[in-house]
Amino acid sequence: MLRITHHGYRLSVACCCAAMISSFCACSQSWVFLPPSSPAATVRPLQATSTECGSRRDVSLLNREKQPTVTASHAQAIAPLAGPTPGVVSSMLNESAAPPAPQAYPLAQPTCGEDFCSPAVDCPTFTERFCAKAGRGWSDVKCDYRRYYSRRTGRDLLLCVGAAAIMANTSIDQNFRDWVQDDVRSSGSDKFASFWKTFGEGDIMVPAWAGLALLGSVLEEFPTMATAGDFGYRTTRGYLVGAPPMLFMQYALGASRPHERNGSQWHPFSDTNGVSGHAFLGAVPFITAAQMSDDFWVKGGFYFMSTLTAWSRINDDAHYLSQAWMGWWMAYLSCRAVSETEQAKQRRYTVAPIMAPGTVGMMFEYRR
Repeated sequence: MLRITHHGYRLSVACCCAAMISSFCACSQSWVFLPPSSPAATVRPLQATSTECGSRRDVSLLNREKQPTVTASHAQAIAPLAGPTPGVVSSMLNESAAPPAPQAYPLAQPTCGEDFCSPAVDCPTFTERFCAKAGRGWSDVKCDYRRYYSRRTGRDLLLCVGAAAIMANTSIDQNFRDWVQDDVRSSGSDKFASFWKTFGEGDIMVPAWAGLALLGSVLEEFPTMATAGDFGYRTTRGYLVGAPPMLFMQYALGASRPHERNGSQWHPFSDTNGVSGHAFLGAVPFITAAQMSDDFWVKGGFYFMSTLTAWSRINDDAHYLSQAWMGWWMAYLSCRAVSETEQAKQRRYTVAPIMAPGTVGMMFEYRR
């Protein structure tokens, strides 16, 4: 199987980071925009996005200062209903002045998953669509972090650490390891473990899922590719959210591998094997697929497959039970944060003006 060398992997990660930083800097002024050639998009509905970032319920409305400005072509139609306004609109209504060409005005930057350039497919050029998607991804990752670093996640992580501490610092880990190596492991289990271990190889899977997300965003007009791209996008976000705390816990717990002298007992900051990185990396895509599924049996099947990479590490005598358990659980917490962000984007309050000949009103919509 083709593998990327460590130096090549580091170089590719550095290039990706540099490209992301440069694209964010270049697109910072065009993340939120309106296509000048689309009159219907010149008036954007006021949106109240009902989310729960962290432990705080955040319902944000565009205030009066951040409301979108209409173009000159619509100012004359709105003026008889709303009355003249000082400044730019009154100058547009002046018969002696030539009406300026329609142009796009920036809107308030959305928060927590609110779409950029609504909808993104209406963005006129590829660069603008890319900037809109980059801004939306940046907003989603920030909201993922708010949800992950919350009291709820801290409580669940503390319960996981407590259970792992009992297994690691008693005879449970060693007894389970002896049972697997003496009574379960065989040539067949080695072949089975070798297949599932591949899903935990970061130099293969991380670029693969990130590439799938990019490919799906380019070919989003095809439903299958759009779904595959969304899966890769959510998997990549799970890695971005969960990898930093997982790497910290690996070093903070200080446990060693089964064939090393210290064993499973915790010696803080003395080793880097307290959490199985393969178990974490291999579980994220399957947990993501499970959370994207609606069918009970499909969801259960994906959750079961998410544990097989962790099992392969125990079978290969590379990690103890507590270390594989910690890797899987931290993957679940990161995927849960991403899933909650996606669910919040589907529950949205919308307030929009209704304008018709002789009628002015407001529309209120709640989408579940």
